[in-house]
Amino acid sequence: MDEVEPVSAGIRRVGAQVRAEHHTVGIVRTLPGDVNQLDCACGVTLTNGPGWSLDEHLRLHRAEVKYEALLAVAHPDMPLLRRSGRSRAATAVDALLDGDRQAAAATLAAADDAELAGVRAAAEALLELLTLEWVPGFPSLGRFGVPDAEERVRTMVAAWNAKVADGRESVPAAVYRRRRGGPWELAT
Repeated sequence: MDEVEPVSAGIRRVGAQVRAEHHTVGIVRTLPGDVNQLDCACGVTLTNGPGWSLDEHLRLHRAEVKYEALLAVAHPDMPLLRRSGRSRAATAVDALLDGDRQAAAATLAAADDAELAGVRAAAEALLELLTLEWVPGFPSLGRFGVPDAEERVRTMVAAWNAKVADGRESVPAAVYRRRRGGPWELAT
């Protein structure tokens, strides 16, 4: 009989990797409305919200990352819940971003016609977004695609411009965009 290792080397590595890659960096930023933000070393911005703290957000972020990493190294026959909340399209895009075209194709091979139509529509929308150039600066449209993004940006610009009118700031806020090669247009 083969000797079974109580904890595999792969699983031990996952724990160490999560601890090394997911720790807070910088200082807590306090925003209006009792909102605090702190960055994780992996690039995720942790934000508190009504009913949860930054500490809770960080602990759940680490747990989520660790669970996904453990699933990746666990034996495929182990009876675990292997479904994530991610769609096949998101998984395929992640594989493509990692340069693994084969993994993306394998992921999409299991998709039905409706899923493939959704992926195609999303790819076309992404291509359209890639033709836009967004001016970096305040306010950031880095989270473009969030359902309330346009309204949120307009509110932020209006609040900033109110500070300009009150003399608390000196530079008015505006966000511009353009289609590649086209003229710049006010986006707010």
